[in-house]
Amino acid sequence: MYGTELHGDIYFDLDSKTYFLDIPQQIAKRETVERNEDSIVTALKLMDIRFLKVMEIHSRHEWEPIPSATDNESERQENMLYAIIGCVNQYYPKVTARYFHKDINKHIPIDISLIFESPFNSVSGYDTSVVEVVSRG
Repeated sequence: MYGTELHGDIYFDLDSKTYFLDIPQQIAKRETVERNEDSIVTALKLMDIRFLKVMEIHSRHEWEPIPSATDNESERQENMLYAIIGCVNQYYPKVTARYFHKDINKHIPIDISLIFESPFNSVSGYDTSVVEVVSRG
């Protein structure tokens, strides 16, 4: 989206047994994305759904999907998958997926085919109006 990073959260609906993507309010810049949605807003959006949050996912637009130092510091919750999508202007984007193992204090990579049925399905139709894009001054 506009050469910026974008953040989304993937949840599992316990009743319908389906996954869904939520794009929270955020400030998207070329090098970073900052989720700024109040936790009450998130709770109100999800209050009628029995769910588990299973993944945090963000983009690197045309860059390689290599975790940054900021990613390494913030992506440390156990029982959570983390994914980065990069090189989005190529025919097939590249995806890095991993989880954090607290006992060894290390991120463990995961083959994306174990997570996504098909990582190349269209994600059109998602509301990105909550994303504030900030370009360089």
